[in-house]
Amino acid sequence: MTKADISAKQRRARSVVENIAKNHGYLGEEVYAKMDAKTRRQMQEALCKKNEMIGASIISLVKNMRDGRFIFELLKNANDNSFTRAITLGKGAYVSFDIYKDRIIVECNEDGFDEASVQALCNVGQSTKAEAQGIGFKSVFRVAYQVHIQSGHYSFTLTHREEDSGMGMISPEWEETAQELPTPLTRMTLYIHGAGTENALRRRILRHFRKLDSSILLSLQSLEGVEIRFHDEDGDEASSSSLPMNHCDQDHDALILERIYTRDGDTTCTKQKDHGVPAAIREYRALLSQVAEQGRCSRVLQDPQIVQTDEDLLELKTFNEKDLFHDDLTQAERDKRVEAAGQLYVFELLSSLCFRFDHSDWTSTLRKYVTVHPDYEEIGSWTGSETSDFVYKDMGGVLTKVLVEKGFLQKKWRARRPWPKYYIKVKTTTGAWDEPFSIEGKAEYEKMKALSTDKSIYIIFRVFNLYSGEVDFKMYINPAVEESLEIVEDRWIVRPH
Repeated sequence: MTKADISAKQRRARSVVENIAKNHGYLGEEVYAKMDAKTRRQMQEALCKKNEMIGASIISLVKNMRDGRFIFELLKNANDNSFTRAITLGKGAYVSFDIYKDRIIVECNEDGFDEASVQALCNVGQSTKAEAQGIGFKSVFRVAYQVHIQSGHYSFTLTHREEDSGMGMISPEWEETAQELPTPLTRMTLYIHGAGTENALRRRILRHFRKLDSSILLSLQSLEGVEIRFHDEDGDEASSSSLPMNHCDQDHDALILERIYTRDGDTTCTKQKDHGVPAAIREYRALLSQVAEQGRCSRVLQDPQIVQTDEDLLELKTFNEKDLFHDDLTQAERDKRVEAAGQLYVFELLSSLCFRFDHSDWTSTLRKYVTVHPDYEEIGSWTGSETSDFVYKDMGGVLTKVLVEKGFLQKKWRARRPWPKYYIKVKTTTGAWDEPFSIEGKAEYEKMKALSTDKSIYIIFRVFNLYSGEVDFKMYINPAVEESLEIVEDRWIVRPH
């Protein structure tokens, strides 16, 4: 390829990046840097008025992701890449992470970005798997205020600071670079929040990398290796973990994870087969992942302009109970795990909708069961009083406004101040929505009535089709007062209708 051809391709790449930003009404860091924080915010509000809901939804999406989620998403995206060029050159597919004090450099020898890749990265909630990767990619902004991406002829940044509108996460800004990368290679540089200080965030990042879940690594079927290198204050490599993955054992046809750890010149090596994590736990984690993603992508309460999805977004799987639970597990314990998965669905659904909704609003002791999943291990168990599965004070009125707009609440609630407090109970089934379910006797029924007032709202979320890959829900508002459910008082059986 001649220099003229390369120059033409770079101009085309720059045009793609600038057109995306322009279409989003984004001015870019160079312009914003000349403004003080107040002027910057005012300008963004004026330019992005029509995109307020989109920006808010992106912020909410990122806020409710865990710090360590970005590692999983980057690994998953790398695994989904194409490695045709590397394979042609006889090189194995890999991804590497270099963790410095102020940044994380991620490199992958994938084929490289094209226009579709950039468009996908800068969209939210569109209906393709590539654009689903773009949703997960936003998790990097939990730990970084800016990301620079260099791949092929593309070089651009995405930026989001705490006071920003959220549009910078989907509005790329072209960045000139004198460094030419070898082919094939994509490099992402994540600039960490609070750089220059030994802050709690950086310590958590280091811990997440050192405790990478083996079941995640073993699921990376396209990658032949993952390299993680930790650098000291001076930028020198202090230690590293090499994770070459042999995807089959010639004797047992099992996945093998090999960890090679080096520090101060000393190297240790361990090997782990996939049966290091019980099959039932791996399967339950997979169920939780699918349920959580479907909760985030549910259309029922979201604005269709913000979240548009279909079955193509996810590789949907149908689960079998015998694979999810060990034979020795009692039916009561199985039911608790099913209910916990349903609660996770509601948690992710409401977290994606309400900016201030987080794990502190999840007031069920059953939430401990989802901590088996790496994304949720830090939420811990609920040890407070258990009035309902979720207790949420709608400080900003977001949930109330949505429920009114969607016809679940009467319009009078829009004018109520203060905004109501929500008590949410989840009833989960692996079958159809209209299967009868039970409540915990007269005490729960009386509680349902007592919490249905002009200041609080009691909601039952009926989550159904849990194993089918088509999880959905029905919602019943103040059912003990509105009689939206048929409750047989002598047996305390509820028949949905």
